[in-house]
Amino acid sequence: DDIGIVAKPKSTLTFSKCLDMGLMDHVDQIAKIAEVAGKEFAIEQALEKMEKDWAPVNLEILAYKETGTYIMKAAEEISQLLDDHIVMTQAMSFSPYKQPFENRIKNWESKLRMTQDVMEEWATCQRAWLYLEPIFSSEDITRQLPV
Repeated sequence: DDIGIVAKPKSTLTFSKCLDMGLMDHVDQIAKIAEVAGKEFAIEQALEKMEKDWAPVNLEILAYKETGTYIMKAAEEISQLLDDHIVMTQAMSFSPYKQPFENRIKNWESKLRMTQDVMEEWATCQRAWLYLEPIFSSEDITRQLPV
């Protein structure tokens, strides 16, 4: 549209047809359009890759002794993946080529941050509970507690 020529890539488009359409007169504009399209494509591919990276990820929740309580298994690789993807998403949000994917980038970053926040709060609560559980489950303490 910038150059007033509509050229749709298809199997019948040949180099000689490109020359006949006068595309050589607009090489600089075409190069700029191609560069923008390439950068947008890279953002789209990065978003898709991040989504695919999370497909096989499972948070392991394990029974803790015979307490009837479950704990989250320490997952350094999940935390690292979260950190890496948050940084990548932030970088995308500063890109001048983000416009077609702006909502998708914001939604993805929001999901990543929510996951990170939940995991951090869970780990904090779990650490406190694991510290206190032996104290409150000891027979001596349970005898002293009111019913």
